[in-house]
Amino acid sequence: MVIQRLIEEGRVSYATSHKDLRGVLKQFTKNKDFAFTDIDHNFLRKWEHHFHKQMISPNSIGVYFRMLRSLFNKAIKEGYTKKNYYPYDEYKVSRFKEQTRKRAITKEEIKKIEALELEQGSSLYHTQQFFLFSYYCSGMNFKDVAQIQWSNFKKVETKLSMTYDRSKTT
Repeated sequence: MVIQRLIEEGRVSYATSHKDLRGVLKQFTKNKDFAFTDIDHNFLRKWEHHFHKQMISPNSIGVYFRMLRSLFNKAIKEGYTKKNYYPYDEYKVSRFKEQTRKRAITKEEIKKIEALELEQGSSLYHTQQFFLFSYYCSGMNFKDVAQIQWSNFKKVETKLSMTYDRSKTT
């Protein structure tokens, strides 16, 4: 029901996340039906243990736990369950946050990429140009770069300006 509603609202990526959650829960419960009233501290503790056995990172575990908590909150708000069944008062999901290693490249590395002299027209040359364009546009994603057309560019006084509507990945 929630997934269908999200799809109808055009929130396809978020709907996909909910489908993933549903799949993970089905795997954990071995396809057995369960209700919000079954989700208690013990259920969450066992689910966490299930993730740890599979060597899932704490950040990934946190994503699933926060999404389930969000669904639980919606269920309470929409009258599908009662607040007294809410397990998240005692079971905190904030502990599933690990500091991740920074993955950004340095300005020096960008300059090295800029300085590479590649054969014009080669796939490496196009890759370099695409990457640099995306970088200069503050990390514009692939889909948005691929959809850029000449009509997105306008001359404003003596400067060239580009505008576009951000696409969401579906």
